[in-house]
Amino acid sequence: MRILGVFLSLIIIISCQSSEKTGQTLNASPNDTVIEGVLISEEDEKVTWEHPCQEQNCFAKVRVSKIVQRGNNLASAFKEGDEIRVFFAFGMKASGPENFKELKDPLPGLSLNDSFKATLEIATASSEEKRYTIYRYKKLN
Repeated sequence: MRILGVFLSLIIIISCQSSEKTGQTLNASPNDTVIEGVLISEEDEKVTWEHPCQEQNCFAKVRVSKIVQRGNNLASAFKEGDEIRVFFAFGMKASGPENFKELKDPLPGLSLNDSFKATLEIATASSEEKRYTIYRYKKLN
């Protein structure tokens, strides 16, 4: 019985260490919308408030490859194959706590045509075009 306890403890420690290295844990709640997408273009738009996105592109167009989970917050906003506008709250470059104090785990960064899995929140909902915010993502390729 003691050996089983030690074995389970080792498994927990190893799994925690591996998720800390990647820093790409989504931790999606049942209300979150989770997609798989492809970064198809960066928009040359900067934020107007004090933020690293004054210096780097954080706005982009994403093609939705797959809707993994549709949360209550975005019940029918888009479908697979749609192109949506997004704001990467922590930028598209590799980043971590040194850039954003509220970011606990590092993010790997994304380039054009990279595939990723992400949680979405709605940021703006004008009658013309919606924009979504991505706080957490996991690079797939």
